[in-house]
Amino acid sequence: MMRYLNIINNPIINIMFLYKQILYILLLLLVMPLAQCEKDKHPVKLVEVVKVKYHSINKEVHIIGELKAKKFSNIYAKVDGKIDLIEELQNNTIVKDQTLAILENNLIKAQVELAKKSEILAKKKFNRLSELAKLGSISKEKLDQAKEAWLKTKLELNDKIIELNKTIIKAPFSGKLSHFQVTEGAIVKQGELLAVAYDTSKYTVELPSSLALLQKIRKGQKITIDEKYSGEITDIQQSLSKDNRMGIVYANLANCHGCFVGQMVEARISIGNKNKVLTVPNEAIFLHKGREHVIKIVDNKAIRTPITIGINDQKYTEIIDGLNNTEIIVKSNPVRLHHNESIEIYEPS
Repeated sequence: MMRYLNIINNPIINIMFLYKQILYILLLLLVMPLAQCEKDKHPVKLVEVVKVKYHSINKEVHIIGELKAKKFSNIYAKVDGKIDLIEELQNNTIVKDQTLAILENNLIKAQVELAKKSEILAKKKFNRLSELAKLGSISKEKLDQAKEAWLKTKLELNDKIIELNKTIIKAPFSGKLSHFQVTEGAIVKQGELLAVAYDTSKYTVELPSSLALLQKIRKGQKITIDEKYSGEITDIQQSLSKDNRMGIVYANLANCHGCFVGQMVEARISIGNKNKVLTVPNEAIFLHKGREHVIKIVDNKAIRTPITIGINDQKYTEIIDGLNNTEIIVKSNPVRLHHNESIEIYEPS
């Protein structure tokens, strides 16, 4: 006891003891901030979660295709002539029998005028002989010959008028017209292509498709064009092109307001439909070592979980194996989490 008291009362020993205490306190002051910094480097991550649920999935493919008129007509020059007039059209819209252009052909005009004069003279001669026949001055045979000559000039006049009408180019039906391939004043020959008329009441969509897709669709199947128009598959060209190994799907499209021939459109075609299947959001799935995984939450831990998937649509993917409808998974950006990492679940206010 006396020895212990002597140690306490020894000034040298007291100084050493105090010195050790001060060093210990300084060490604690240095270590505690470092430990806190190390902790701040690896904060608990906040994650948004979602419950595995049942949904209906409609798997679709999106294909870019070209819009074409179901009915069109090439407009040719029916006679030789000079383009005298091309009508100005509003948005290239045409109405059946509307005049589109006029050809000038002076030879046909002259022939019409000559035929008119011949018909008038023949008619006058027939009328004069008819009066003489009533008086018995001429025979019935001469009257019949005059009548036959008059009728012949009428037929010739009618033929010439038909030829003259060919110089007036009219719309074969209502719809749209391509730009004329000639301008006013141009000389054209009979049979020369001038423009193309399109019947815009009904369109056809041509969709290039792979062999795998051709085997999953059918005639009569409904499709959606540009998110707002409906159509129906009318034909499937199974023979593949030698150039790109693609077939063609044809679909009718009605009531396409504002559409135009040659327009590129996007078609959505359903190739798989399942009702009430177990699903997760598409963004919850990631690849790990070549296999699909999700991050499952168990006791606030991130558990990397392999899954087997089926079909998917724009939002959800079917889960065939690996999860059940009682489990919670990370909703998005799961790759930022490590296996068995502690997490905090985000609770929206």
